[in-house]
Amino acid sequence: MNAVLPTFLTVDEFLLWCLQQEGGRYELDAGRIVTLQAENFGHVRTKRCAADALSAAIKAAGVPFYAVPDGPKVRIAERRSYEPDALVGPLPMPPDDVLEISNPVIVLEVLSPTTTSQRRDLTVKVEGYGRVASIEHYIIVDAVERQVLHYRRHGDVLSPPSAPSEGVLCLDPPGIVVAVEALLAPPRTDA
Repeated sequence: MNAVLPTFLTVDEFLLWCLQQEGGRYELDAGRIVTLQAENFGHVRTKRCAADALSAAIKAAGVPFYAVPDGPKVRIAERRSYEPDALVGPLPMPPDDVLEISNPVIVLEVLSPTTTSQRRDLTVKVEGYGRVASIEHYIIVDAVERQVLHYRRHGDVLSPPSAPSEGVLCLDPPGIVVAVEALLAPPRTDA
């Protein structure tokens, strides 16, 4: 379960607070700092595969975009900011010292094992990411069920898929194609 710290901040105040922390991962929801849960190895492997797959698709398409794994925040509202597990934004890349990306086109979350985190990724974050006009695609990766959900922008909202994605995702913008299987970490054969 995510721990909520007793603080009420704007995103600008939150970003300054983040700079003062020695470690940990945080988001801001309704002005309150939310500590993100520790990640297991499977979650980290999946995040890495997804970010690598997005980078490879960008390179293959030769489009002027970049992909990065988690770290940069995405401002949702004055008192709400999320840290997706991967994102894609247009070039030029932002300066190295920025903490947030203002114009992501794709955000991706890997479902965490807890019900609370899953519920948040599948409801609150869908609505939140839908508020960011630049976000055209919200991808949710379920590493356990080996499924990918692709939410697409339709007007002012991100519309849910009718079923889990299969085959390839055509993500335009930015004009890339990525195999669903590439977004998932390879199954473990040694377990």
